[in-house]
Amino acid sequence: MNQMTVTKIFTLAEGFPVDVDQTKSIDVDLHPGMRRLLQVGNLCNNAFMDDHSQWIGQPTDIALIEVLRGLSISDERPVSRSYRQNPIDTC
Repeated sequence: MNQMTVTKIFTLAEGFPVDVDQTKSIDVDLHPGMRRLLQVGNLCNNAFMDDHSQWIGQPTDIALIEVLRGLSISDERPVSRSYRQNPIDTC
């Protein structure tokens, strides 16, 4: 299985990359742009854990959920409503 890990997060609000070491705590309240980016990555995400505690979904989606868990940020999808999805057309 292809696995990805978030190692750096860059937003224009911060203006510099933030190293994401999931073993250390990062105060995302000090980085509002990063918090917002992680929230968007969370809400626009279809990855989920199955009954056997195995991730199902695209590797990028799974990495975005795992970085939330590593930074002790709540998964907001259970309490948020998705209105629609628009597929990305690369043509």
